[in-house]
Formats: sequence, C-alpha cells, structure tokens
Amino acid sequence: MDFCQKILGRLARAIRLATLLSIFPLFQATAQAEADEIVFGLIPALSPEVMVQRYHPLAEHLSKKIGIPVRLKGAPDYAAFMTRVLSGPEYDMIITGGDFYRLAERRSGFRAIARVDGPGVNAIIVAAKDDNFGSLAGVRKAVRVATIGELALMHRLGTQTLRENGIVFNENATLVPTPSHNAAMLSVLSDRADIAIIAAPFFDRVDADIRDRIEVLARTALAPHHPIAVSPQVPEEVAVRLSEALFHLKDTPEGLAALDAMSFPGFVAVEPGLYDVMDWAADDIEKLLGLEGN
Repeated sequence: MDFCQKILGRLARAIRLATLLSIFPLFQATAQAEADEIVFGLIPALSPEVMVQRYHPLAEHLSKKIGIPVRLKGAPDYAAFMTRVLSGPEYDMIITGGDFYRLAERRSGFRAIARVDGPGVNAIIVAAKDDNFGSLAGVRKAVRVATIGELALMHRLGTQTLRENGIVFNENATLVPTPSHNAAMLSVLSDRADIAIIAAPFFDRVDADIRDRIEVLARTALAPHHPIAVSPQVPEEVAVRLSEALFHLKDTPEGLAALDAMSFPGFVAVEPGLYDVMDWAADDIEKLLGLEGN
C-alpha cells in the first residue's frame, strides 16, 4: 500500500511538473510580447528636432497606456521613409498623409486605427508681402516654386491649384526643393523662390513676426486628415489598445499635453473608405518611387 502511494505521489508530481513545463513557454512569450517595442515612424515633414518635440509626449503617453515602449524613428527624407514603410518591417506604426497611407494600405497592409479630428488638411501658396503679388494671377509666369518635395501631399495639392491658375512645372515654373515646410517658407523671404507651397497647419504655428511678412496667395482643396496606422505585424489586441488611448487623449493632463505639442484637436475613428479618394495621389507616389507595375 505504501509502495502504491509512493508511486501515485511521484506520478502526480511528474504530471504537475510536466504541466508547468508545458505552459512555461506561454509565460515566456507573454513576457517577450510585453517587452517588445512599438516603433513609431515619423514622415520628415519638419526638421528632426521639431518632429521629436511634437511627438515625444505622445510616444511617452502611449507607452504608459498600452504597457509597451513606443519609440520614435524618423528618416532622412520622404523617399527613404516611404521605401522603409513599403519594404517593411521597419515601422510598427506611422503617421502620414492620406495619400501615402493609401499606398501603404494597398501595398503593405497597413491599417488606420485613428485619424486627426477635423474636416481635413490643405496647403497654402505663399509669397513675401514685399513682392506685392496679391494673388496667383499676379505671379509672373517664370516662377520659382519652393516645396518640400514631389513626394509630399502638400506638393501634390499645391501643384493642382497652380495648374488651375496656369502655373505648370517644366513649362513656366521651376521646382525649388527644400527639406521642410519651414525652409520652403523662408525661401520666399530670402529670394531663393518666388512662391512656396506649405502646409496650412504649419503656417498657423509660425511666429507672428515671420507670418506678418508672408502673404497667402491661395488655398488648396481639403484632403482627408492624417491617419495613424499600424503594420500587419502589430496584433489586433495591441492595435485596439493604441486606438483607445488615442481616442481618449483629452481625458488626462498628459494626453492634453501631447495634443498641444502636436497642435491637433484630438483623434477619432476612421470612417470606412475615407482614404479611397486619395487613390490618384497614391498612384502618383507609386510612379515617383518607380513602383508602378511591380
């Protein structure tokens, strides 16, 4: 009897040990998942220093809310950023214009989890007040146009408006590429360009002493506001936690501080098919990157 009890006791201990060993990898996987980071890719619309200032509070807040570190990562230029997103898996999460998001959705499976609240985003076309253009009709035909670059949404929106007013690149307009919206705007004050295409939200944040020296000649049509999107490698449960944290930024002082740093009113859910209207712009990016037909 004692012998049988010993055998049964050893068997029970063996079963318990086997059970613990079988679930131990699950604990390891969970710990590893929680230790992973979310790499938040930022399109280089402004200087690296400004981009970090704008988005670091958001990254810190999201890290606390979802329990996973969120790390900012930029790129030297638009082409590098876009290539990294499309070739993957460089970034887990991105914020970008609706045009490039549409391409990332189509080619790489990115999915929007939130968008900036508001009716949309547009570009403005500006000049130095001293030039006294008054409007695009007053711009001389051999015009130098400063822009952040052909891959930027603001460039595409501005190009449409210029074309509608008889100003066409490679015909009567010359492109003056610049690394940022700020550089494009300053180009008209330093006579490196006659007019500049810049993001309207950026102009609203410019210091008053500079803004007073600038004349707005035209405003472009609105495009859907910037989405925040996650890559296919981000689990749905983590994506939901991220979106909920974004939707509730207004509920805490830290969240409000993050919104203030970005100059965004808040984030809302993305309406189905919202970015389908940006297919024309996504096609344009595809051509510029040499991806057409691939």
